[in-house]
Amino acid sequence: MTETTKNNTRLMNIPPYKTADSNRNLTARAGLVVIADWFKRLGLNELADRFMPAPGSSRGYRPSVLLSTFMLMKHEGAKRLEDVRHLHCEPGLMKLLGFEKVPEARTLGNWLRRIGNSEQSMQALVEINKHLLSAGLHHCRRVTLDIDATVIECNRKGTEFN
Repeated sequence: MTETTKNNTRLMNIPPYKTADSNRNLTARAGLVVIADWFKRLGLNELADRFMPAPGSSRGYRPSVLLSTFMLMKHEGAKRLEDVRHLHCEPGLMKLLGFEKVPEARTLGNWLRRIGNSEQSMQALVEINKHLLSAGLHHCRRVTLDIDATVIECNRKGTEFN
């Protein structure tokens, strides 16, 4: 291994996951491990549990589990709550991520309806966002935001510019 490779490996903080050849417990969603690890390193689970509304019962999921589930779903391409079933089909991956049980779509929907636009929920999201921005921007004093300048080309007849 060259000196440059050694230095780059140290800088990347490669997670200590081991891989092996197998015909069992394969997943097409292994990239979610990186997202979950990133969540853990940033301390977002602790922030969610501290600031988000607590479950309505003693058997309810912690806010960090619900929020992590949503983040994993979004990163794996989910478009609706029912897409949580993709995570249910990955018991090995969920075990690796530390999920004892994955919430059902109904549970996720109930939680979203319960927290709604409550002041506590909005303030929790502000605090979590501040933490994310602080971690991402470090000590930057000025930032330029470029609001989605994506060009969407449409070739349909009758389409007009508004």
